[in-house]
Amino acid sequence: AWLLFGLSFALLIPVVLVILHFTVLRSFARFEESAVRRDVERALRAVDAEAGHLETTVTDWAEWDDSYEFMATRRGAFESANLGDDTFRSLELSLLAFVRPSGEVVYGRVYDPRTAQSAELPAEVERALADEAAAMHAVGGGLGRRGVLRFADGPRLVAIRRILRSDNSGPSRGILVMGRPFDT
Repeated sequence: AWLLFGLSFALLIPVVLVILHFTVLRSFARFEESAVRRDVERALRAVDAEAGHLETTVTDWAEWDDSYEFMATRRGAFESANLGDDTFRSLELSLLAFVRPSGEVVYGRVYDPRTAQSAELPAEVERALADEAAAMHAVGGGLGRRGVLRFADGPRLVAIRRILRSDNSGPSRGILVMGRPFDT
């Protein structure tokens, strides 16, 4: 009798394990997949919200008579009053550039918040911004865009807008690009 009981028990264990595998483990896998999907969607919404805030700032600056005039004259008063390191800190920027439709960078700086220092645009960033200016001024290029651009030093959340007068009239004198570090 004990032999029959032991044999029944030995056969019952694999059956129970198979049932658990197909029911419990699969439901855990579905739960885990659902949790990951929710987390990714939450992160995408957070990135989109941050990009929206950045886009609002870019629009404010790009549709401003002073910016429009700066692109034509490149007067130092605008640069000294508006484009110092304080602007990078207060707007939490790591990239700020005014680029003509031809791709020429009128003003461009990157900023490292860890060192609180700004520097000239790296050549690779200048090339990428020249490409963006060409794309924005091509037929159907639109007024602006936002998203993530990858650079050699890492990805940045950027917003780009055509530079127009305060009444939103043109012609466009180029693009304004603002970027923030894309990190946690």
